Amino acid sequence: MLFGKRSPSDSTDTRQTDTRQEDAMIPKKSQVGRDAAEMTSVIGADMSIVGDIVSHGSIHVEGTLEGDVAAESIVVGEHGEVRGNVRARSVRVLGKVSGDVRGQSISIGRTAAVLGTLFHEQLEVEKGATVEFRCKPEPYDQPQAAEAKGTDDADGRDNVLLLTDAVGAAA
Repeated sequence: MLFGKRSPSDSTDTRQTDTRQEDAMIPKKSQVGRDAAEMTSVIGADMSIVGDIVSHGSIHVEGTLEGDVAAESIVVGEHGEVRGNVRARSVRVLGKVSGDVRGQSISIGRTAAVLGTLFHEQLEVEKGATVEFRCKPEPYDQPQAAEAKGTDDADGRDNVLLLTDAVGAAA
């Protein structure tokens, strides 16, 4: 009934109660129209969002996001800022990210500022980018439980690369 009271028989709860965070939040591709999955969702420069965002398509961030974001493809534009974790098959950062970034392919542009750990198969950092992050080359679909464990070399040191300078800056 539109704008009316619900009867007790209408009170069924249709919310999902799955406890798996990312997987439960992402609708199945069969539930999303093909055209919708191919569209890019844009968080404009005049927008500020607090909360997690999940999409099967692409997301372009030009505004501010305080929360985690997961999609097939994510671009953080020059004016964009993400304070949370980023997860996508393809990630391009031109703005600011404070959090872990997971992707099959990660590209850090010259205008980017990144603070966090990058989990990647392919990584590109352009000259001029401001970076302070740890790099962990690994397959994109590796289970999260393995992420917390460091991988030691024979000499007992953690085999991650820590970059804490502007790429290409004079020393």
